[in-house]
Amino acid sequence: MLIVVVFAATSFSTVSLAQTKSTLEVGGFADIYYGYDFSRPPSRTRSYFTQATRHGEFNVNLAYIEAKHAGEKTRGRLALQTGTSVVANYAGESAANPSTQLDYTLARMIQEAVVGYRISPDLWIDAGIFFSHIGFEGWISRDNWNYTRLIMSDYSPYYQTGVKLTYQFTPSLSGQLHVLNGWQNIYKSNDTPAVGAQIAFAPSSYFSVTYAHLTSRPSTFRIYHDLQAKMSLGESLQLGAVFDLGQQERTTGGWSTWWTAALLSRYQWSPLFGTAVRLERYQDPDQHNFTTGTANGAQINSATVGADFQFDPKIVWRNEYRIFLSQDAIFPARDGSNWANTSLVSTSLALTF
Repeated sequence: MLIVVVFAATSFSTVSLAQTKSTLEVGGFADIYYGYDFSRPPSRTRSYFTQATRHGEFNVNLAYIEAKHAGEKTRGRLALQTGTSVVANYAGESAANPSTQLDYTLARMIQEAVVGYRISPDLWIDAGIFFSHIGFEGWISRDNWNYTRLIMSDYSPYYQTGVKLTYQFTPSLSGQLHVLNGWQNIYKSNDTPAVGAQIAFAPSSYFSVTYAHLTSRPSTFRIYHDLQAKMSLGESLQLGAVFDLGQQERTTGGWSTWWTAALLSRYQWSPLFGTAVRLERYQDPDQHNFTTGTANGAQINSATVGADFQFDPKIVWRNEYRIFLSQDAIFPARDGSNWANTSLVSTSLALTF
């Protein structure tokens, strides 16, 4: 019934509520893609990733409908979603709540269901299911510089469930505090809440630096640090840098450690055409995220080149070539072997309405 109501409202992109000085916006997004992985993975599924996960077929990467409310003292968003990226990213909800498949199906439909209240001019409280405070790249492909995402992005939370406080200390400095169900959970799988924080400094519209932190305890303690910087050089060129570090306590003692470092750039040649280049080094020798069964685990260099065509403010055609160079043979191939190196070509047509 809710879906019917939301779709019925899409003919009105914005509804003004003058008596309360608030707005209600209804819209959506659809990202259709084709991906070709040169290792031709078994079952056509690129199992290590959440973006462009299906090989050799046209499919829906992400589609959602949304209703957003913004007022002087209240805000909120409800978005329902589907797509192959959703199936890949929300698989953990089934493990967290294995008693009923219906609950898992419902959970992965919810992209965001969040409500917020302005406690004071500089302080907001939000509660529900909302996008993660961690990461250079977010869940919606349209908003990222590259079409596919960093390896580390796929192994840090895209969404969170809980409550957060956001405080604007100065026009250039803001902070957040989070109390959450877990690492990336709608259903809670243990008795210990996760705690997160973020501090963002943007002294001008041309430069920003952000640090985010998350501590959770899915079984043993997991600690995650995310440091990122963005810089604009003129109106056309943007540069970015990321360093992320994760650690998890071993039951046998000590800590498993994984990290990534990345450099990103985007250049807008004209209102119609833009390009993006990204370099990444990902290290997971203890196989915390990648269970490879190899001597060196996942130690991967990746390079990405993208070309985007913005035909209309509402539609974008994105094309990308990405190469992965691994120290060990970890990428499963159709012939039953594992490859150390592979490449992905993807193309996507996305509409925002």
